[in-house]
Amino acid sequence: MGDGYRFWAEEEDDFLREVWDDMTSAEIATMLGRTKRAVEQRSRNLGLKRHPIPASIDAVHLYRAPCEPTNTVPGSPEKIEVLRSRVANGQELWHPNDPRYFPNDSPNTIYPLSDIMDELEDEGDDAWQ
Repeated sequence: MGDGYRFWAEEEDDFLREVWDDMTSAEIATMLGRTKRAVEQRSRNLGLKRHPIPASIDAVHLYRAPCEPTNTVPGSPEKIEVLRSRVANGQELWHPNDPRYFPNDSPNTIYPLSDIMDELEDEGDDAWQ
């Protein structure tokens, strides 16, 4: 394995399976702190296929209920659970007030899940509220 390779956790695989038809590879990559390429390769390894929406389904059936904002850190196990819940409840996956990056960082900064978890352990949950 090359430098920087990180094994996929079972929770990440489960999340990938659950949201594969509802999110883009780029969105999933951002949530998991992985590259789009890594997400697409893992989806192939898991045998995931995207299921296109049949043309017979009208726009009313595609409506997703609004969701409440959350303070969970992107890529954290807590955020993954929030996304699972939103999918299960037919809600929008993103709320405009959901955090998309660490405080004091640019919106384009993406961190691996391990860095997020280390930071949470060091600072405690209060650091992200």
